[in-house]
Amino acid sequence: MATAILIAGCSRDPVAAPAANAVFNEVDVAAQELTRTEDEALAGDLRAAAQLQATYFKTDEEQYLHWLEIGAENGDPVSQYNFAFELWAHGEASEQNQIRSKFWLGRAASAGDREAAAVLGRLNDGKEW
Repeated sequence: MATAILIAGCSRDPVAAPAANAVFNEVDVAAQELTRTEDEALAGDLRAAAQLQATYFKTDEEQYLHWLEIGAENGDPVSQYNFAFELWAHGEASEQNQIRSKFWLGRAASAGDREAAAVLGRLNDGKEW
């Protein structure tokens, strides 16, 4: 005769068990989707990079900046402008960050971003952002 062992925190309730499995499956699917989106962004997909930026914008600054840089490297003018802003805002005392910021503004301006061109002009004239 089989003996049932009930583990603390586990339910033998036939309704609760599938619900718990559904939560684990959703987490699994979310993790797989995140990995797929990261792979797409790293392969040059602008939409995927933007999606990751939005995902991390308010929750994880380091990840946000990472995917912002990836979007900039992938050629997205909005990411280029925003990454330039972040470099400038976080590195006012750092000459290297200012140089990198101007580089990304130049890339965005070359892609047709008029605001990037205007900001770059102001910064080159020694004015504020």
